[in-house]
Amino acid sequence: MDEMKNTMQETTENVAEVEAEVTEVVEAAEPAETMADYEAEIAASLKKIKNGDLVEGEIIGVNDKEVLVNFGYISDGIIPASEMPLEPEQKPNEKYQVGDKVKAEILRTDDGSGNVELSISRASAVEGWQLIEKAFDAKEPLQVKVVQAIKGGVLCEFMGIRGFMPASLSSAFYIEDLNDLVDQVFPVLVLELDRNTNRVVFSRKELEREQLQEQREQMFETVKHGDTFTGVVKKIMDFGVFVNIGPVDGLVRTEDLSWEHVTKAEDVVSEGQEVTVYVLEVDRAKKKIRLGMKDKAKDPWNNVDKDYTVGESYEGKVMRIKDFGAFVALPSGVEGLIHLSQISDKHIKSPDEVLKVGDEINVRVLEVNKDEKRIRLTMKSADAAPKQPREPRKSHAPQKRESETVATATNTEAMTSLQSAFDNIDLKDFKN
Repeated sequence: MDEMKNTMQETTENVAEVEAEVTEVVEAAEPAETMADYEAEIAASLKKIKNGDLVEGEIIGVNDKEVLVNFGYISDGIIPASEMPLEPEQKPNEKYQVGDKVKAEILRTDDGSGNVELSISRASAVEGWQLIEKAFDAKEPLQVKVVQAIKGGVLCEFMGIRGFMPASLSSAFYIEDLNDLVDQVFPVLVLELDRNTNRVVFSRKELEREQLQEQREQMFETVKHGDTFTGVVKKIMDFGVFVNIGPVDGLVRTEDLSWEHVTKAEDVVSEGQEVTVYVLEVDRAKKKIRLGMKDKAKDPWNNVDKDYTVGESYEGKVMRIKDFGAFVALPSGVEGLIHLSQISDKHIKSPDEVLKVGDEINVRVLEVNKDEKRIRLTMKSADAAPKQPREPRKSHAPQKRESETVATATNTEAMTSLQSAFDNIDLKDFKN
């Protein structure tokens, strides 16, 4: 009997030891719950939610189909990919990660599995409409993204809300292909808003104009003669081309396109072409800039004093005719002036009496002024015969007859003889 008692006592002690060890293991594996934990569970169980409520939570799980969110409710929230603002083909786990904070709208308090179905897109839209209304009232800009080009304009997105922007309001400049705007992000103004129909119209044009005006004012304060820019040919005209150099379009006259003679600008540039230009003239009052495209390193005036010698003759081509003379292009590309008085040895009233545009002529250099970029030319031959003196005018008196001539001669001889005789008389002979 005593042995049985001893055995039972040992067994009891062993069980106690095992229970103590199990308790230690459990306590080590599961931290003791605090009063705060109980209060959180009680608050979550008492929290009331309904469809349409906006909640904030933390992502505690994410995969390629959905996101699991803890938003302080007894049940967690499930957000399917269809209720997230994702890019095409983008997966939830490519945009979100555990620990991210999100705002969502309650779609269903119970999705059938005990979870709450949430939507980030709808929550974003609610907040988005609030911001759009605020921007509309305050006339403040919003950052939108162009998502699609459609007939007559483009669709823009702001926090999941889509609005329309007409092509005429999409830019201060003409845009040939609206697809070029897709995926661009830029500020716009809310032009029209109707919350009842979820209709919103955006405009970028006014903001661009204001920005361009500020940039124009700044440019005209600093730009100066000789400044170099990289620009784009915007428009080709008969008299030259307009080149955009940022906030300003400058004019390059046809004669400033090349050192060589240019008949049509299309022979040198095309619309949309990128070109290097430099400032020739700035009119700050009229906000105009005149540009040049001639390569300064190839300026034929750099060596004009070596290329042309005073007194030498050269071939040239008549480029322009004015009342005072004609401009002639010389072989190196420079132009010289033949003054009206140097076109012909004969008196002429207008250069076009002798010359016409396109004539190829020989000219002689009278003067070369490198500093002022001026050459004086003449068409008068270097070896032209000097002018001859005029012949004496013939008398129109009637001719004398031969007999009158003979008589005149005889009388003259007689008078000569008489004078001679008179000279030989000694006046003493006549004295008393």
